[in-house]
Amino acid sequence: MPERIVTDSRGQRWDVREDGRSLVFRHQSGNELRARTDRPLDQLSTDEVLAALDDARRAQGLPAVGHGELDVAFDPEGYETGR
Repeated sequence: MPERIVTDSRGQRWDVREDGRSLVFRHQSGNELRARTDRPLDQLSTDEVLAALDDARRAQGLPAVGHGELDVAFDPEGYETGR
């Protein structure tokens, strides 16, 4: 299953993976948020992934965090495929 790591504008790291038609964002604290998606994770740009994170935060009554910088992608075998 493809996974990515993104960093929001506050410098907080989020591990991102797919679960069916949802993206699961796991914060380094262990908290998880979910957002619906109509495309696979490996077809989404960093901006689209971070916009989905903002949507997931808003759905939980949390403020949006905006866009960060780091974006690391992994293939299903766990090998890094890009930054």
